Amino acid sequence: MLRNFKTKNLHRMVVVAAALAAGTVLAAGARAASITSNNSSLTINPSGSSLPFISNWVVDGVDQYGGSPAGGEDLLVSIGSSSGLVALSSLPLMSSPSFSDGIASVTYKVSGSGFAFTVAVTEMLTGENPGSGGSGINETIKVTNTESSTVADSPLLEFNLVDGLDLNVNGTPNKNTLTLSPSIGTNTANQTVPSGAQVNYVAAPTPNLFDTIDRTTSTSSPSLGPVTGVEGFEARWDLSIPAGDSKIISIDETLTGGRTSPVVPLPNSAVASLATLTGLGMIRIVRRMRRTAI
Repeated sequence: MLRNFKTKNLHRMVVVAAALAAGTVLAAGARAASITSNNSSLTINPSGSSLPFISNWVVDGVDQYGGSPAGGEDLLVSIGSSSGLVALSSLPLMSSPSFSDGIASVTYKVSGSGFAFTVAVTEMLTGENPGSGGSGINETIKVTNTESSTVADSPLLEFNLVDGLDLNVNGTPNKNTLTLSPSIGTNTANQTVPSGAQVNYVAAPTPNLFDTIDRTTSTSSPSLGPVTGVEGFEARWDLSIPAGDSKIISIDETLTGGRTSPVVPLPNSAVASLATLTGLGMIRIVRRMRRTAI
């Protein structure tokens, strides 16, 4: 997965690491789970750092992260100004995650020296009709500075979030064409494959950083593309949150034109035979009705 992210204003990670230890027991009890909606399923890994936060997005039997190399969606966080990012899923869970009716809800809680915060993540999966090759994910990330606003000189929470995606659209690795399109208020990414399948990514507010990633070398590039090959991308937000306040990041991912299982047509001869048998059956039914009437 993506690990060579640019860093800026990162510190207090030693304190965060200590807080992680306090949440080890609860985190260990939260296993990967899937949510489903019509033709789609989404696998979430709420705890541990060895897997991406989302490891599978299966639409009509095809994993949009599948292939070689396998992909996924990483959520990484840091606080202040140091040099390290950690997986969001390595933070202590506030409570047991919820997975039902196509919606996953996971909340993390961290308290340290001079700061305290929660991160609530909601994944809403919207699958389309079976065989349509379409699906959507709405991801909402709410970061709250839980320090009391009544305390004098309450510190700002300097919170950094990175969303890194490794898509193999339509289960087709190595042939993805990626284009990033920064704009005021939103950022979009379009990743396509030769079959015409496409994943559209829209994020708000505008990330502080939006880069393509070469997955073979795990290096980032400010290029907006289009680039083709083993491509991923990252979006980064640097949030300054006052005590008692929250910031919300919204991400929409939409798949269109995904691969579906083809319907095998009957040969012409079989169609003719079926029509003949159907006709004979109707004739027999009519004859029985006439005999009954007599």
